[in-house]
Amino acid sequence: MDKFNYKNYSIFYNFLNRLAKDLTKLYHQKLCKNFKVSNKIKGKGYDPVTTSDKAFEKFIRLKINEKFPNHQIVGEEFGFKKSKSDYTWVIDPIDGTRSFVIGSPTWSNLISLNYKQLPVMGLVNFPVLNKFYLNRTDKIAHVFENGKKRRLKVNGSAKIKGVKLTAAFHGYLSFSQQAKISQILKLNHFPTSDALSYMQVADGTLDVAIQCGNHIWDIHPSIPIIKAAGGVVTNWRNENIIKRDNALVSANKLVHKKILKLLNGYYDEALYYKHYKFICWLEGHSMMRIKDDSLANFIIPLINVWYLKKKGNIEEMEPEPTEGMFENAGNLCNSVGLQSIRETKCTERKRIIRLMLKSKSKTK
Repeated sequence: MDKFNYKNYSIFYNFLNRLAKDLTKLYHQKLCKNFKVSNKIKGKGYDPVTTSDKAFEKFIRLKINEKFPNHQIVGEEFGFKKSKSDYTWVIDPIDGTRSFVIGSPTWSNLISLNYKQLPVMGLVNFPVLNKFYLNRTDKIAHVFENGKKRRLKVNGSAKIKGVKLTAAFHGYLSFSQQAKISQILKLNHFPTSDALSYMQVADGTLDVAIQCGNHIWDIHPSIPIIKAAGGVVTNWRNENIIKRDNALVSANKLVHKKILKLLNGYYDEALYYKHYKFICWLEGHSMMRIKDDSLANFIIPLINVWYLKKKGNIEEMEPEPTEGMFENAGNLCNSVGLQSIRETKCTERKRIIRLMLKSKSKTK
């Protein structure tokens, strides 16, 4: 992939710098009062969206289309404008809509410029706090506050002992899943405030920020800023975040590596390996016997994935499953005729799968 050349693209930096000021002005003049709130989710759950969310995104899209009419745009409220361009603008008009609704000042406008899917420039703007964060290159980022500019730098000397960590798992990880990362819970001493927490790692206030289920518009605008300040950003499997995923932001590689190790209870690689052997066994490629009952708790979600994809209802999965999970789930269901197992009670599904695990021969 051709590398993005920051030297040739000061036009993007100047555009985002101006846009931050325009967004703050727009908020104070037109969008801070008399907004309406609705719920995106029909039935159970609550995912608020306001008329201000939509007004912000329309304004941002208008500015981008005026300056860069051929570029692609992805926004939380109005979807994907496709083109053949290698450049894509990713927009979250209000990150922290719940905070916006109740009058908390920690919400922000998030915008990233992606080059061939990877975020290379980011803007995180806080209209109420009258400040914004913006990277100029892959090595330089600043915070602009009350007319003054300050270069961002992470706490490069951060260590696990005394680490300043913030994490948010509520609504994404069950209590049993959280129990697997108990060491992380013990280190979680500071509040989480959406993108503000990521910026607090970038400016050295925090050392680690962990969040779940980030869409690309939730995390991509922060990534270039954090990296330019010297920080590290990956998912919980130490990979680049290219779609909806869990995010880990750290002040340095040493702390990042240690936190990843503590998160291994959630992504148990041994369990993945056992699952692969089990699939091979079911398909007749191996007669390997697997006795670990806990594997049933991993296979059941795979069956659920297969079932939801079949019904075209994958938005129920948190986080969104990968194509590899679909393939594995389909192989599993097709191998042993489990097309209807999703219809049975959870306890019955577990009983069936445990019997399969203990069986010496391929289950019919």
